[in-house]
Formats: sequence, C-alpha cells, structure tokens
Amino acid sequence: MKHDTTARTRQIVAAATDCIGRRGFHLTFIDDIARAVAISPALIYRHFAGKQSIIVVLVNEHLAEIRAASTRAAAEPDASMALNLFWVLVALAAC
Repeated sequence: MKHDTTARTRQIVAAATDCIGRRGFHLTFIDDIARAVAISPALIYRHFAGKQSIIVVLVNEHLAEIRAASTRAAAEPDASMALNLFWVLVALAAC
C-alpha cells in the first residue's frame, strides 16, 4: 500500500518536532527522525533534502500560525493592545 506523500511528510515533520524538542537541533539526526516514524532514513530524503529542509517547513508553519493569531487579535475591536499581545504570545508558546 502506497502512503499519501502529504501524510508521510506530516509524519516526518511531527517526528522532527518531537525529536528536536527533546534533544535539540544539533543532537537530532535524520536516523532519529526516521526511527520515530518507523521508516528508513532514505525515505526521509525522498521528502526532504535534509534536516535543514525540515526546519524550514517547521518555521514556516509556526510563522503562519503566529500571523493568523496576530490578525485575529488585531481584529478584536474591544481588545487592548496588551490583550492582543497576550494572545499572540499564547500562539507563539503553542508552537
């Protein structure tokens, strides 16, 4: 059964997030991420050029979440600037 490329990519990114969160960027290797997803390192390289490429995806996803939270916070007519900042920081912490 062939896996959906998007689903596999999401699994790899999720595993990388977990591994890097626990061990840090420099102590996380492609082999660690592959083991977490139960795939071969070669399969990761079919989806990403390397660990740095995975990081680019992670950063872009989190920036999009922060932008969306900022936009929602700014759209609240009754909210103070401090409350808006609070919600942006909550979104950032969730990343």
